[in-house]
Order: sequence, then structure tokens, then C-alpha cells
Amino acid sequence: MIVSTRATGRGFTLIELLTVIAILALIGAMAVPAMQIRNAHELDRRADEFANLLRYARSESIRTGSTHGVQVDTDRARLFLWQSGPDYTGVRHPLTGVPGEGWEISFDPIALSDATISFVQTPLQYSTYITFAGGSGWPGSYPQSFGRYPLTEAAFTLAYEGEARQITLLADGGVRLR
Repeated sequence: MIVSTRATGRGFTLIELLTVIAILALIGAMAVPAMQIRNAHELDRRADEFANLLRYARSESIRTGSTHGVQVDTDRARLFLWQSGPDYTGVRHPLTGVPGEGWEISFDPIALSDATISFVQTPLQYSTYITFAGGSGWPGSYPQSFGRYPLTEAAFTLAYEGEARQITLLADGGVRLR
């Protein structure tokens, strides 16, 4: 009778374990760039939406002859119509055209990491309100002071997961996205 010296244990061989680990590492290596691409797309989407909000406020002020503006906070930006103060319900939504809906974008989970707004000949270097003069669309600090405090430049940086996009509102009302 021949007796086997080989153990009949139930388990995995070293080769099988190394193969499974290699496959898992390969799947993980492919997933990380996919997540980074998704994060970059989300950041691009929010930056485009914010730039379009600024463009829309300017175009509406030219089209309607009424002063429109954008209020920028750390977590959102809102379009408003200037009456005797900011009126968030008086604006028409750009997609539905329905008055009273307003337009607000949330930056979450994107962070507004930097905001610099400068007006000509004023010590005020940051205001959460940027208005566009009715009829001309020229950006400034407040409707009452367009002649005295026009916008020099406004730069906003949105950041997420190590990526950043900068939205710049120029003195002529143009918007640049980088």
C-alpha cells in the first residue's frame, strides 16, 4: 500500500492568492483615474454653470433694461433683479422662462476657495453682490453707484479634490473660464 505524504488541506495555494491580489490591484488602479475624471467633470460643470449665471445676468440687464445681479456666497450663487434691493423672485428662470422661479446654483460639494472682487476708486475690495447696469450691462458694485464704482475685475476659484477652475468677470462684462 502506498501512502501519500502530501497534505490534503483545504485552502488556496500561494499562486492562487497572488493571482487574486494582482487582479484586485489592477481593478483598483483602473478605478482611481475614473474617479478623478468624474471629479474633474463635476468641477467643469459647476464652473460652466457659474460662468453662465454671470453671462445670463448681464444679458438680461441688457435685454430688459433692468439692473440684474449675482450674489456670490461660499456655498452658492444666486441671480437677482434689483428693485429697491435684491429681489430673488423677480427674475425669470433661463430654462423655463417662468418669472418668480429665480436661478440659484449650489457649489456643493465644490468649494469656492477664493474670491476677489475689485471696484474702481473704492476701498471696498469684496462685495457679495455684483450688479449689471440695466440697458448697458456694465458690471459694478451697486446700481446707485455705477458711475463711481464700476467693476475692475472679479475672479472666483472653484476647487475640488486638488483640481481648480477660475472664472473671471472682466470690466467690460465678459466672462473668462480657465
